[in-house]
Amino acid sequence: MRTTIVLARHGRTEWHRGNRYTGSTDLPIDEVGVQQAAQLKEWALDYAPDALWCSPMLRARQTIAPLAEALRLEPTIDPRLREVDFGSAEGKMLSELPPPVAK
Repeated sequence: MRTTIVLARHGRTEWHRGNRYTGSTDLPIDEVGVQQAAQLKEWALDYAPDALWCSPMLRARQTIAPLAEALRLEPTIDPRLREVDFGSAEGKMLSELPPPVAK
């Protein structure tokens, strides 16, 4: 018996469009993210996965929803898949962050 695990990142959010650190901010996917979720569904239907897992983040649940509906599977929501918190960098672009302090 062989097990194949496929990992897919969530669809784009408004913050990703601007290349902002999103981390633990729970944003929905944008119109491009909706298209990406549809593309993921079409791609993954060829594989007919037996199970789906995702982060509790809204963007992850929205990304997996079309595939879950098509396969009639209930995704397992696993908090261990949640993204990290970027702290004071959350919501900012790299150009907006102070330069690193040399040690």
